[in-house]
Amino acid sequence: MKIINLVSPILGTNCYLIIFNTKAIIIDPSVEYDLILKNLDDCKLEGIFLTHGHADHFSFLEDIYKHEKVNLYMHENAKEKLINSYKNGSELFNYPLTFNDLEKVIEVDDNQIIEIDGCLIKVITTPGHTNCSVCYLIENHLFSGDTLFYRTVGRTDLYS
Repeated sequence: MKIINLVSPILGTNCYLIIFNTKAIIIDPSVEYDLILKNLDDCKLEGIFLTHGHADHFSFLEDIYKHEKVNLYMHENAKEKLINSYKNGSELFNYPLTFNDLEKVIEVDDNQIIEIDGCLIKVITTPGHTNCSVCYLIENHLFSGDTLFYRTVGRTDLYS
């Protein structure tokens, strides 16, 4: 497994490209598709995983979906945030952003195991930052979105 950390120009949000054997996933699509494509090599993009429904964590989802219409994994409560710019926080920055193509959404829940290309991804629900926050545990790597920040915990004072 190879982990590539790509940092978004919008609020410095982390986007992760996880490359398994021949397939890859994105966690929090907050960078442009061209940057993803440049790092994919010959791997096939298999899915996109959201840690929660705030706009800075899906800011380039539409851009990526134009090219790669793959399964979109998220907590059930994240859907209402994707389609509503007030609930996803983008209105606060005068940059209303929504994503309405929910046809390929796969809802995830606590302790669910998802298998991609022989690798197991465990879902851990972590409500607090939002009511749709989840972490993804892949081998011994935890992808926590805004549940954890560098040397501190995530914010819990925002609209959930």
